[in-house]
Amino acid sequence: MIAPGELRAESFARYPPQARSFAAANLPVLQRMPLILIALVLRQAIQYDWCFPAEREQLSRQLDLVGRMDAASFDALMAPFSAIQLSPELRGIDWVSEPQQFSEQLTAYLWSQNQIDRYHEAAQGYQQYLQKTLAEKAVATPRWTIVTVGQGTQQTELPLFRRLLPHGTLFTNVDPSDGLEVLLTEIRSRAQQYPLHRAQPLTLFARFATRQRSAPMEQLLARDPLQQPQDPEGSLTDADMGAYYTWINQSRLAGADQSRFLVWFEDHGVVCATSTVSVNMRQVLDWMQ
Repeated sequence: MIAPGELRAESFARYPPQARSFAAANLPVLQRMPLILIALVLRQAIQYDWCFPAEREQLSRQLDLVGRMDAASFDALMAPFSAIQLSPELRGIDWVSEPQQFSEQLTAYLWSQNQIDRYHEAAQGYQQYLQKTLAEKAVATPRWTIVTVGQGTQQTELPLFRRLLPHGTLFTNVDPSDGLEVLLTEIRSRAQQYPLHRAQPLTLFARFATRQRSAPMEQLLARDPLQQPQDPEGSLTDADMGAYYTWINQSRLAGADQSRFLVWFEDHGVVCATSTVSVNMRQVLDWMQ
């Protein structure tokens, strides 16, 4: 497979029309990027024809900014991505035409090699640079993201929200009574005050339920999905990671420095809430009362 520096306009021949033109127009900066980052950028670029205007603008501004960086600054920004080692098998994937497939296999590989934390640190550093450097439009109100996980799960021994804990506060004795209705009421109120956007929403609510137990494909096709045993523990593990990725995605949007995020183990007393609003010691003590 070709290296990023070997990209040509014809490399994007399988892209939709507008995506193909967009990628070709940004060829010089794409050729300079490390493979990990360029594949992530192309995962967005290949969807360009169907992106919302706000998503197109964000991607265009990103590449324009990076393309105008001097060599030393560019190399310093890309260094954390370049330092992550990739296997020959990953490099052999058609990451230009199949960036989504590459990203999925990249995630599995990074987990298997204990490099996922290095990747997240590199990605967050890159996004923080973009947010700091680009003059983002002010949002009308701080973004709120609420996620509920574990619907129907009676109990678990899993240590939930470990990846979110460094960014927030864990509550373990929250009264779960009417918890879902309280959250939905707040969501409805914010939606009326600030109508929901399909792209870059000011208010986002996600609810993860259980899924049926895994089985061979022939069984999945033959059995009745409504009559199958559920996998609450596995579903909760997936939902916990899904909540973390939701937080990552929301933290990339404008106004992330004022955003709020809450994840709740549904029908239980465990809540993790993150906020970038600083507090003083008096407020912490008052919280303990």
